[in-house]
Amino acid sequence: MVPIQVVLGFVLLIASTQLYWLFVGGVGFIIGSYLGSNYNLYPTEWDLIRACALFSVLGIAIALPLKKVAVGLAGFIAGGFLALVLPEYLGMETGPWRWYLFGLIGSISALLVYFKFDLGMILVSSLTGATLMVQATKYGALHPTLVLFIFFFLGMATQTVLLQYMEPGIK
Repeated sequence: MVPIQVVLGFVLLIASTQLYWLFVGGVGFIIGSYLGSNYNLYPTEWDLIRACALFSVLGIAIALPLKKVAVGLAGFIAGGFLALVLPEYLGMETGPWRWYLFGLIGSISALLVYFKFDLGMILVSSLTGATLMVQATKYGALHPTLVLFIFFFLGMATQTVLLQYMEPGIK
């Protein structure tokens, strides 16, 4: 599962603005992984991988005909995922506020990707991709928060440059 998570994190980190459907499929993978690992829904790792793949394919199938709706929903889920995971990396305890933060950060992320597509996708997908990569691997003496911010800024820079090459009129 770790290699899949690293590859997915890398793809979300650099290419989600251009491949919005891949972002939605990646968020589907995150849903399957989160549900499977936290609620023990799948007896074997292969069952977990199959479930994650199914969630990904469903996300992509919804994203192609319904871009705005799917991206908004994926933004909500990605933001909520970040609200659940990031406090741990930042050394914060959310306690009973955990699910309120999920709803609040998820709503902000959904609105951001829905109304400011390029900016929202760059921010949310870069942070989601960086989080997936930091979750999946160890970086020796480097603190996970430092690695998270390095990946996040590299993802934002990469997607911004790719967006400018994709649309030459953007300054």
